[in-house]
Amino acid sequence: MITKLKFALLLFILIFSSCSCTRINFNVKPKEFEGPRLHKSTIPTETFLKFETHLVSPTESKVVSSCSAFSAKHSRKGTIGVTNFHCVDTNPMVAMELMFSKDTKLIYKVKLPTNETFKVKVLKKDPRTDLASFIIEDIYLTVAQVSKNEPAVSEEIWIIGTPVGWEQFDDHFETVPIIRGLFNGRVKIGRLGNTVGYLYSARIAPGSSGSPVFVKRNNTYQVVGVIHSVVALNSGRLGLFQEFCMGTSLRDLQSFLSNT
Repeated sequence: MITKLKFALLLFILIFSSCSCTRINFNVKPKEFEGPRLHKSTIPTETFLKFETHLVSPTESKVVSSCSAFSAKHSRKGTIGVTNFHCVDTNPMVAMELMFSKDTKLIYKVKLPTNETFKVKVLKKDPRTDLASFIIEDIYLTVAQVSKNEPAVSEEIWIIGTPVGWEQFDDHFETVPIIRGLFNGRVKIGRLGNTVGYLYSARIAPGSSGSPVFVKRNNTYQVVGVIHSVVALNSGRLGLFQEFCMGTSLRDLQSFLSNT
């Protein structure tokens, strides 16, 4: 009997001592935190890129344009990304500075949610569809999956984009704004009205040009278009109604990528 009691007491001490050795560290800094790998049913925010145009002179460097973009495909030379044509197009004021200063040049950069920054080279520009592609050489990022099928009217969509002034990537949380909305249908876009685009019910802000639009298909988020503008409708006494935005169609995006 005494032997059994001694054995039970010894077993209790061993169990208690092994449990009491466990320590939980609640002082982990955000930049040291490594979260789980994203599941395929999660919106792939790691494919998002903030696209910036820098005007660089011998005395200063300033950001003259800030847009959104996403990594779309791989090539033998690196990762190919997509943004809007008007994000890489030179506006008149910048063109004048370049004209009168031989030492001034434009440099394009992308910033990841991890706050890493890379220089990029513009590959192709298409003013009709308002699309532009670029390459991050020798870097292979996670790329978004482009859908094979167009969105359906009233289908739920998600837009990833950063408004102008969004500088939160340096906090190491890798948070990217996600906007939820609906696909309304096709519309004619462009100055001549000769291009078919998409209309969405979603509230975006300047800086979201080039944002990818996702739908959920077979438990996977897939890109169906690229945002390029806000629609502002005059609704009389109610003022300005800004709940709509427009973007490039899936067919134009597919064609653009296949030729990039």
